[in-house]
Amino acid sequence: MDSFLTARNSFGIWRIGWSFYAGAMGAWVITAIPAYNFAGVVGLAIYSVCCGAPVVLIAYLGERMRARYPNVVSSSDFARWRYGPMCQMLLMVITLFNMSIAMLVEYISMGSLFYYMLGSVSYGIIIYYGCLTMIYTAWGGLRISVITDTFQGVASVILAAIVTIYVGIKYRGYFPEPIAAQETCPYPNDPCVKGYLLYGTPNMHDKDHVNYGLSALVAMPIALFTATIFSEAMWQRCWAAVDQRTLIRGAWLGSFGIITICSLSAAVGLFTAWQDNGATHMYYNAYISSSNVQFFYILPDQLTWLPYGGWGYGAYTVQYVKSWITIVVIVAAAVMSEGYGSF
Repeated sequence: MDSFLTARNSFGIWRIGWSFYAGAMGAWVITAIPAYNFAGVVGLAIYSVCCGAPVVLIAYLGERMRARYPNVVSSSDFARWRYGPMCQMLLMVITLFNMSIAMLVEYISMGSLFYYMLGSVSYGIIIYYGCLTMIYTAWGGLRISVITDTFQGVASVILAAIVTIYVGIKYRGYFPEPIAAQETCPYPNDPCVKGYLLYGTPNMHDKDHVNYGLSALVAMPIALFTATIFSEAMWQRCWAAVDQRTLIRGAWLGSFGIITICSLSAAVGLFTAWQDNGATHMYYNAYISSSNVQFFYILPDQLTWLPYGGWGYGAYTVQYVKSWITIVVIVAAAVMSEGYGSF
């Protein structure tokens, strides 16, 4: 049972690194990060770093936990040994709630991609991924999960590299120069705001109109560090590492991969906002029919303006798959989603 739950002291640096990476990646990288482009360069940079940095924190905390309580099988088990059963139950409830939200977000992301890009029902792919992950995890436990994470991680990096090269060659959009001098005038009675491409658009619900990018300096570390701490998916890798040195180095490798891929997705989100001289508008997200598929707006022939009503009203939307690179992106999302779901 211990081997099934923890695969204790079984894997080296590269396996642990790929497992940390695959455990954090998912279809949400393609749907959620580009949609955050209204926070500007600063907001997306903080988002990307905070996706990977908590992994290193988990590793250092896990190192101490392994040293003091070498036989624990989960974070809640550690809480029982260290603080008692009441703390264990509280941590268990919070962790289950947090991981349920993460699972729902991932399934919704995959469902929306297949719905908007392939025209299929969203629940089909959700049922498939749920059953597939449940079957192979129930069969092999954490050990088979870490092994499959390696293949899924390598495949996702290769696919991400193909997409990055393609976008780098084909992108012919607008590059605002100098970026800090660009201004927006979102409120009729207020002065225009400079630097919104860098710091994000002003928050219309805040009386001081604080830019979303500056708000991310506080919001993102709190949200993403907390979500990682209360996720058993990350703690499991701590028990599976051969030793403490392997755990720390593997976490740094995984964190580097996470930040890199998230940064690339963030860059696509910025390019989406800037293309056609800002036609999709970082501020006016109402012009975009679905924020979940903004990543695809930068791909050739995928972005279409659908008018409705009069006076120029309408929304940007995506058409069903029109090029091979779109298929590559969807496959990459599917591969990352499978790794993300294996907890």
